[in-house]
Amino acid sequence: MIDVLPDGRLLLDYGPVSMLITSSKNGIMQSTIGPKCHQVVENCLQDIHRDLPVLTQKSPAVDPRLLTPCGAAMLESIFCTDMADLTPMAAVAGTIADCVADTFATDSDQVIVNNGGDIALRLAPGQNVTLDISAALSAASPFQSCRIAAEDAIGGIATSGLGGRSFTKGIADSVTVFADCCRTADAIATYLANSTHIESPNVLSIRAELLDPDSDIAGDLITFQVNDLSEAEIQTATDQLLYRCQILSQKQSFKMIACIQSHYICFPDVLT
Repeated sequence: MIDVLPDGRLLLDYGPVSMLITSSKNGIMQSTIGPKCHQVVENCLQDIHRDLPVLTQKSPAVDPRLLTPCGAAMLESIFCTDMADLTPMAAVAGTIADCVADTFATDSDQVIVNNGGDIALRLAPGQNVTLDISAALSAASPFQSCRIAAEDAIGGIATSGLGGRSFTKGIADSVTVFADCCRTADAIATYLANSTHIESPNVLSIRAELLDPDSDIAGDLITFQVNDLSEAEIQTATDQLLYRCQILSQKQSFKMIACIQSHYICFPDVLT
């Protein structure tokens, strides 16, 4: 189903995808692109369904030659992380957002595709947008507004953490990553959020399949509940997060804002 909102944005609900699309040219909203958006999403979902037996394997076991272009893009996006910890499904939402954004980028000044909180951006030279970042995936109000310009070369923003649509192995309320494309941001955010895992009586973990029998990480422990943590525990999680940021930054350019129980962490600096 596709609805045109009063401001010209498109709301697309199709299968597991709930997507808000903004596309404008010379300040005029392009509200007639709905059918094409629907077709792009449908094609992506068909590719993912075809590749699903492979995409749900831990990445070192995946043969790229077995994948459709969509599936191969998902796999490529996690090459900058510790692949043993992720399946290509870690980048599924970001990949679909990128596919839609890329379809309209050449004919638009601004394209913003929000796929359940993972955002693909395509900005023409001279364009900029301001986006709000929440301290937690369950939070109603943002803790920072970020102005992003075309020259920043940010094509994707993704958030992972407690309370999100996907499972996390860590204790961060949110880890938001800004990268060159949404699928890369999606994979890095998932990985960095996982890196905040700590052993503590205040953290309850359970097997992923107990919450979702079809989970791609069945057999892995995921975080189910986090109670109040000590300052030392928060510092341990923060140190682990920043260490992984340092390692990943040697392979991939990105920025990160995270929140762990009202403690805010940035790498390498704050977007303004």
